Amino acid sequence: MENVLQYYKENQQQPNIAGSRNLTDNRDKIKNTISTSEIIECASPEIRSSVLNDLYSIANFLPDNNLKPNESWKRFCHTCERFYDAQKSITGDKSERLTRKVSISDAGITMTFKIGDVVINTISTAIPKDESGQWCIEGLNLAGMDLTGIDLSKMVLRNVNFNGSILRNAKFSGTICEGVDFTDCDLRNAEFENASLEKIDFRKARHLLNINFTNANLRNSNFSGKVLTGVNFTGSDLSNAYLAHIDFTKVIFFPSLIIGAVFDYSNLSEKNLSDKDLTNISCMYTNFTNANLTKCKLLNTNFSAAKLENTNFTGTEGSNILFNHAWLFNTIFIDTIFKNACFFNAKVNNVSLKNAYLYNDNINKKANDSAEKQASDSIEKQASDSIEKQASDSTDKQASDSIEKQANDSTDKQAKNSTEQQDSTSFNEARLKKEVNSSFSIPGLTSYQPTYIVEE
Repeated sequence: MENVLQYYKENQQQPNIAGSRNLTDNRDKIKNTISTSEIIECASPEIRSSVLNDLYSIANFLPDNNLKPNESWKRFCHTCERFYDAQKSITGDKSERLTRKVSISDAGITMTFKIGDVVINTISTAIPKDESGQWCIEGLNLAGMDLTGIDLSKMVLRNVNFNGSILRNAKFSGTICEGVDFTDCDLRNAEFENASLEKIDFRKARHLLNINFTNANLRNSNFSGKVLTGVNFTGSDLSNAYLAHIDFTKVIFFPSLIIGAVFDYSNLSEKNLSDKDLTNISCMYTNFTNANLTKCKLLNTNFSAAKLENTNFTGTEGSNILFNHAWLFNTIFIDTIFKNACFFNAKVNNVSLKNAYLYNDNINKKANDSAEKQASDSIEKQASDSIEKQASDSTDKQASDSIEKQANDSTDKQAKNSTEQQDSTSFNEARLKKEVNSSFSIPGLTSYQPTYIVEE
């Protein structure tokens, strides 16, 4: 053990590190700190030797100026990984005595390793650049660290591990994150403005409060089930993002794109999504109470079982839309154009469809028009049936009287039925007990048979 912390004097190499004096002046203290029983004995017997070797290796780390930049970076990352492995191997609260502190600048990255108050080594290396010329931190383990306020703006982070780290007030503005692990991270008040976070999974993050995602690329990201109070998505691209089981009432939600996003079981009440392209989005069981969906584009959009109370669809156009089992109370569909819209078993009350056009069938008709048409059709049918039946044994007068009586009876009956069935406060000027869709299929969803819109 006497030679464990010896430097390679034969090569006259000196550690190019800020804490070299600690290593030289306190060699015995470092050795004793590493090998102290209260630390090592907290590791299981079969790995104690491995833990000791990892910590001694870190304490003995010297820079190698003969290495190429990429090789030096890999060596740096390997050393950080070994310290993390040793830290995980120590059970109980003793593991908290193994800590790291990092500082990052354009010039490079410096990592200080400590056991309690004793610095066992401080190492540095240059941060390499990727093919685009940006500083690229790749494959670095930064797990379990306090990184409060760290500034990683305008860098490329590739396969970086932040598992369990504190990233409060961290700055990722303009940063490209690829394969980054935010599991169990505290990201409160973090800045991701203009960042690229495509395919990042935030579901296992510990805290996501008050994060700024303004103009961020969040395509295919996953936030399902998270509390996003105070999060700002203004101008962000959430195409194909998973946003199910989320309460958006306290979220600043003005994204630029949400094509293909999944909002199932979420609460989007009061939100303004006017003029948005809602192609391929899924909103099953989603709450859109008092939401503004005016002039949206709906294509292959699923509102099945959604709550659409006081929701405004004015001027919206689309096709292959599912409203089956949806709650349509005081919903506004003025000037909408829907093709192949399915309203199977929808619960409907006081829906406004003025000038609405559904599946090439203009339904802007007066309730009286419907009653008059029904009465007229019935008169002609009853008259024809009566004439044929009574022609052989009745006079022209009897036939005329019968026709007139049946016609009057039919008119009264039809008008009464129409009045009973037509809720004067429903559908404004439209009577919607008519076929408005035919069998159609949305990719990934079930085909539906032709159905009727009925009020319940």
